[in-house]
Amino acid sequence: NTTLSASHLGKFLNASSASAITITVTNSSDIPVGSEVEIYHHGAGAVYVQSDASTSISFDGKSTASRKLTIPRYGAIGMKKVTAATWKVSGEAEG
Repeated sequence: NTTLSASHLGKFLNASSASAITITVTNSSDIPVGSEVEIYHHGAGAVYVQSDASTSISFDGKSTASRKLTIPRYGAIGMKKVTAATWKVSGEAEG
């Protein structure tokens, strides 16, 4: 499990664990608006992307705080921080 931080920006994260992984997104001021991250689910364990209560994930026409998305195995998503407290997600996810 991890929380996105400035060290993840511009990276391609390969989630390849046999156990479930949760990647949490926040409205951290260390991550500027316009920042991007890509996540690829390669391992056998489930991969979740979840926002905290003060941050929204915008995906599939809905923007919701405390949202949890599931990335299917071999699926990939792109994430972009579009406001101080909103991340736009595109790609293969459910939720």
